[in-house]
Amino acid sequence: MNMGLRWIFGIYALLTFLLSLGIILMLTEVYDSVAYVLEFPKNGSFFIVVISLVSFLALVSLILFFSSFKSSPSTRKDLNIDTSLGEISISKKSIESMAYNIAKKFDGIRSLEVGADIFSKAEKIKLTVTFSVFKNSAVQQTAKEMQQRLKDDLERMLEVQVSEVQIYVIDLEGKTSKKQRVV
Repeated sequence: MNMGLRWIFGIYALLTFLLSLGIILMLTEVYDSVAYVLEFPKNGSFFIVVISLVSFLALVSLILFFSSFKSSPSTRKDLNIDTSLGEISISKKSIESMAYNIAKKFDGIRSLEVGADIFSKAEKIKLTVTFSVFKNSAVQQTAKEMQQRLKDDLERMLEVQVSEVQIYVIDLEGKTSKKQRVV
């Protein structure tokens, strides 16, 4: 969560706490906070601040209410496949390991990293592969062959659709002075 959202939620939580405390004090007849707010002149700056704060609370509450019903394409850690005999569950780490073993067979690559996203409802897999190449390697040809082989081999092994294979070729020469391990 970024810093702006943290500030908005922090302000929202503080205002909700103060509003709740005011209602509790009013209901227990310890302090009548509503009468205190209503005593101020309606054309003063305090009135504008109160209206602004209450409007902010209402707006954030409305946004949170509607976003709670919005469904997102969530990813899971396991791929669950229903069969006539029961359920088969394949972990995300296993899928990433399979993809890693397929990708490491390509010549001229190093610093290989593989990530997988499993989409819950569609039972699809999205792969993200990041690697760097040696200077004399054909980058586009290697990347295209890797995309196709990963898609074909994983679909054959898992019997699940691989919807996307994203390949990121990075340059490690300028970013690090360490020697990279050759895969």
